[in-house]
Amino acid sequence: GIKYRKGRFTKRENEILHRALQEYKRRHSLNDDQLRDLMFYRNVKDHASFWKEIATPLGVRSLKAVAQHIQRHHHEFNYRGFWSKEEDEQLKRLVQIYGRDWTTIGNQLRRMPAICRERFDIFLLHRDEYNRGKWSKEEEEQLIKIVVDITKENNEDVSLDWGIPWALVAEAMEYKRSELSCRSKWVKELRLRYELGEEQRARWTSYDSYMLCTKLEELNESDEYLIEWGNLADEEWGPW
Repeated sequence: GIKYRKGRFTKRENEILHRALQEYKRRHSLNDDQLRDLMFYRNVKDHASFWKEIATPLGVRSLKAVAQHIQRHHHEFNYRGFWSKEEDEQLKRLVQIYGRDWTTIGNQLRRMPAICRERFDIFLLHRDEYNRGKWSKEEEEQLIKIVVDITKENNEDVSLDWGIPWALVAEAMEYKRSELSCRSKWVKELRLRYELGEEQRARWTSYDSYMLCTKLEELNESDEYLIEWGNLADEEWGPW
């Protein structure tokens, strides 16, 4: 099947999507309210032709990913800032009343539905169960096995952390660690250990820093998300 790109949208991608939306509005003689009605129509599948036209210029993102990104970016509650303790308590009460009806909950909190779901699932649901101390050797080995097994099962690349379903990883860890804690531990330490093997890891030297800067300068790419980091190493320099 098609291998779609995942992870954060780049500045260049956002510019392409903005132009695509404006061109669609012009071509179909829509005003801003009519365009917003299309963007926030509840069922994305019912407007697949609209999203296909918007997403086509990117070519590397799924319709669902483009729709979710645009809806989040243009939502009126997108810029509400940090959650207060009172909002967390209100969120928990609303979940008891409405279950997982995030649209209703979001409207009452004046927060995006997706943000309410993430806040509850990631930060509140298993907060009392999380271990916040130092990772044990057993936990590290367990996390490596879980990440490798899940990525193989989902046919994802273990080196790309945005393709890893961290909610499933935290669940498999029996919520001893949060999604964010698992992801941070993997990205900052365990991924390299798995890819190179414990005995192959070498100390980063000033020469490595020089070679990395040289290769990045040769690429002349300002967007870090468009750099194929795994291709930077060669026979002369291979820290990975």
